[in-house]
Amino acid sequence: MNPILLTPLDISIAASLIILDAVLSIWLKLRLHRQIAIAAARMVVQLVAIGYVLRFIFALNNPAVTLLLILVMVLVAAREVAARPERRFKDQSNLVIGFVSVGFATFVTAILALTTAIRPQPWFDPHYAMAPSGANGKRSKRGCRSAKAIAKQSRRWCGKLSAAVCCRSSIKCRQPAS
Repeated sequence: MNPILLTPLDISIAASLIILDAVLSIWLKLRLHRQIAIAAARMVVQLVAIGYVLRFIFALNNPAVTLLLILVMVLVAAREVAARPERRFKDQSNLVIGFVSVGFATFVTAILALTTAIRPQPWFDPHYAMAPSGANGKRSKRGCRSAKAIAKQSRRWCGKLSAAVCCRSSIKCRQPAS
């Protein structure tokens, strides 16, 4: 596998877009430039740290270490899924449900990708095994966020619908919160 080499020009183009955002924030008086600078610095630190971790994992080329890192990714995604609902179960039920759902989806996606489309040699090559797993965790978190937004919008529509029905009848009902 050949790495994608980033030239100084590539990095400066990306940095210039962040600087442009900060300048626009100052010019439009949005007061976001400090947050943009902090977020950019955090991003650089996190990417460098992940780069060193991945370089170490790739050098080991060990199935147990690869599986351990995938398990950590699943646990982080499960925790995010469990933390998002407004209504939660008692105990750690949300975490268990998140872990089972994200873990199962990650396992199925990784096995299908590694055995049908990618077929790396060896089969546990971390260059290939971690990509579908990380992508699946990200999709799970994004799906939770979308489901939460849909549920909120549905409650709003149901409230308006029930208010419309109540207004046309003699039944007294409470007005929905907008």
